[in-house]
Amino acid sequence: MVQINLTTYWHTCVNAADARSTFALLKQITVSSDLYASFSFQEFAEAVLSKHSGLFTEVEKLIKIALVTPIASVSCKRGFSKENRIKTRFRNSLNNTNLTNLMMISELGPPQEQFDCNRAIIKWKEMKQRRPRTERRIEQSLEA
Repeated sequence: MVQINLTTYWHTCVNAADARSTFALLKQITVSSDLYASFSFQEFAEAVLSKHSGLFTEVEKLIKIALVTPIASVSCKRGFSKENRIKTRFRNSLNNTNLTNLMMISELGPPQEQFDCNRAIIKWKEMKQRRPRTERRIEQSLEA
């Protein structure tokens, strides 16, 4: 098992000496209580952050970092795969905002089979006044 010393990587925002001393105190409290024995890390972290908020500030920072640090790179790889499916050579001029929005829709939106395109078309039409294509063609032919 690989162990990572979070204070080594996050030394700019966590004081390692304070983290060690407050961790020792937190360890004494949790070991002496049977309450935490059956907790998962997630449950333990939530308990420390809610019940002991402000007592172990440096350890709380490390807990928050640990909660958002991915355990594996699978989600990153999945994100790059999703980006490659969306941003093809035919759609290579997508700006960052549109690409991000399409990736979020792809990740969080309903499956294509369940998507109601009629609602989306109506909403798109309501966003601004749109002229029918025939009017544009007539105007273009008059300009030429």
